[in-house]
Amino acid sequence: MPKLIVQLGGGRFREYELGRTNSIGRHPDQDIGVMDALVSKEHLVLELLAGEWFLRDLDSRNGTWLNGERVRGRVRIQNNDRVKIGTTHMVFINRDGSQRSDHTVTIGDSLESSIYGSLYRESAEEFLPVDLIPNEETLRRDYEKLRLASRLHREIAFDVRLDQLLPRILDHLFGLFKADRGVILLAEVGGQLTPRAVKVRGRAESSESISLSQTILNKVLAERAAVLTRDAQLDDRFHKAQSVIIQGIRSTMCVPLLSRTNSVIGVIHLDSLLVANAFTEKDLGMLQAVAQQAGIAIENSRLVEEIEREAVTRQKFEKMLSPNLVERVVKGELEIKKGGELRPVTVMFTDIRGFTELAEKQPPKEVVRMLNEYFELLVDIVFDFDGTLDKFIGDALMAIWGAPVEDANMAQKAVQCAVEMQRSLERFNTLRRLDGKMPIHTGIGIDMGECVLGYMGSSKTMSFTAVGPTVNLASRLCASARSGEILISETAYDASHNVVRAAKRKPLTLKGISNPVTAWSVVAAHYSPIPTEERPIDDFGPLPET
Repeated sequence: MPKLIVQLGGGRFREYELGRTNSIGRHPDQDIGVMDALVSKEHLVLELLAGEWFLRDLDSRNGTWLNGERVRGRVRIQNNDRVKIGTTHMVFINRDGSQRSDHTVTIGDSLESSIYGSLYRESAEEFLPVDLIPNEETLRRDYEKLRLASRLHREIAFDVRLDQLLPRILDHLFGLFKADRGVILLAEVGGQLTPRAVKVRGRAESSESISLSQTILNKVLAERAAVLTRDAQLDDRFHKAQSVIIQGIRSTMCVPLLSRTNSVIGVIHLDSLLVANAFTEKDLGMLQAVAQQAGIAIENSRLVEEIEREAVTRQKFEKMLSPNLVERVVKGELEIKKGGELRPVTVMFTDIRGFTELAEKQPPKEVVRMLNEYFELLVDIVFDFDGTLDKFIGDALMAIWGAPVEDANMAQKAVQCAVEMQRSLERFNTLRRLDGKMPIHTGIGIDMGECVLGYMGSSKTMSFTAVGPTVNLASRLCASARSGEILISETAYDASHNVVRAAKRKPLTLKGISNPVTAWSVVAAHYSPIPTEERPIDDFGPLPET
């Protein structure tokens, strides 16, 4: 049932249940009478129209104010909106469930220099030794608070998810203190406070606009001070605090959340709208103790989230990037661009010669085992030379250099990788022959040029890859390479000639490419760049016949 709470003065309030149309004014005939000399006889009307509530000022002499703004004609009014007529403050309450389920938190200037309390210190309200407790009621009350605080300490220690931890903290705090509203704000990048959890007593399913004092928050952040206000409504020092008057705040506690290094990582704010002196210095001390453990729990939660993000990133890239590059990506030293872009890369294809015949002569399980061992060998070499594994295509492998991490020496590394692949495959075949197995021979093709890079696929499955003429030429060169041969394009040769020895092949006619292609057959490669004039040519061995 919608209600209107009217402040009568002296800390007293009266609730009125609302009908569909409710007249408010100073005249006795009004549905809600307000004995205020600054209120007109027929001042305003609250009415329900088409399922929504509206406020309409009846051309009153001194006007009607809704949430600090003067009303002109008819305006919509929502749950917890503040209305002021004359010197009388009213709060509109509508808990019919039709409101939004989120809470709005704003931070603005209020309270100015009106902070009542400061850092918690020993006082008459501190927990006393048992022989100094004045009566059994005090003992029971203090015991209950300590019991709830102990329970909170135990429970938040096991929550590692912020979305579960922060609401749980507020739930327990509402059991400890007579708070009407609570907000936990966390410091984001740059130190900006962002509301991360909000609770309003008895209004979990309704919207709530909460205005916090920037002055209080600034003091908490700057001085790491725990702040306590007693009765902002009746204290003369608060007469300029518009947000406090509009919100109807009577009592406030605000304490910092500190990390292990004593830096402020957030703030806990509790307030009461209807009760003056709702909080004591003893309560402030308890809230500080809770905040101390909550700060550690939040820090642990963020650490867990960071570890999980790193694990996801690591898992995402470790199958396509070398371990040292994965580590740099996880640490944020390298940026992986997710959008499509056009940039130079070096592409390598390698596949097994005579694979169909090889597969027909072996059982299926042996074929799979052979491919797994073969790919395991090649992928490790790709990673050793900072390459990126793009994909497996049957018995073929595609790798790229220069993406997703840029590399000025990509062509050199790709050619060096290809030479090491062929050398390692010779050793691999020696072991296969000793085991009575057929050897594996491959051809390799490499080209360098511009490709379109990005995450491609369907909405359910996407992978990082490169597309373009460079990919096509590398694939065609691989298909034209003889058993054990490495064919590289002229572009790739020009970018790597200082570390390779190669023989120029006759122009090749390749499928899908209109003009003959100039290619180079690689003999050997140095694993560290050596200037051409200093390189001992004989180290490469003889040139192959072309």
